[in-house]
Amino acid sequence: MRSTRRTAALVAAAATAVLTLTACGGGSDPLDADTGASDGNASSDTIVIGSQAYDSNEIIAEIYAQALEAQGFTVERNFSIGQRDAYMPALEDGEIQLFPEYTGNLLQFFDPETTATSPDDVYAALQEALPDGLTVLDQSSATDQDSYNVTEAFATEHDLTSLADLAGLDVPLTLGGPAELEQRPYGPQGLKDVYGVDVSFVATGDTTVQDLVAGTVNIANVFSADP
Repeated sequence: MRSTRRTAALVAAAATAVLTLTACGGGSDPLDADTGASDGNASSDTIVIGSQAYDSNEIIAEIYAQALEAQGFTVERNFSIGQRDAYMPALEDGEIQLFPEYTGNLLQFFDPETTATSPDDVYAALQEALPDGLTVLDQSSATDQDSYNVTEAFATEHDLTSLADLAGLDVPLTLGGPAELEQRPYGPQGLKDVYGVDVSFVATGDTTVQDLVAGTVNIANVFSADP
């Protein structure tokens, strides 16, 4: 996304640490230094790395791919697969061995009733919730957040400084974002339950920022790690 857009982030919610999810086919860890790729000697096995269909996730996956190739591993890139319903079966079957993921949303995928909120509690709960055959590596200090944004003009017109300020507006509010946001606990229902903000929802996907600028939506869900 271009840095020239003029938007105001009202709040950053659902901060999640970046981590790597691995599938260990045959009981071996694809990142284990003893698999034959230490000291620059390439392993005979190919590590298949996947990614979601988001620029930020593809960039993280590419970083892992290049780091592994620099250590002599053979890497196959299987990027832009889609959402978890699409790629989790491939991970569990061992067709993909490595996948950059996000602790909060991944925990909600495996345990929708979780009450964990702090980064460490979420990470610990995730380790318990994972099915057999999947392993999470150490979580990164980097985070990717779902942020709710309005245009600078909209914020100025309505004197907005926080997400809660939207609750008092006497204008129709339309939230744009990825399709899965509609079912997330911090999505439309979460905005109503926590902040008293009623919104209609439009799945805008890759055009979220453009739709915000064009006025098709007046609130946009944007990932903080998006380029």
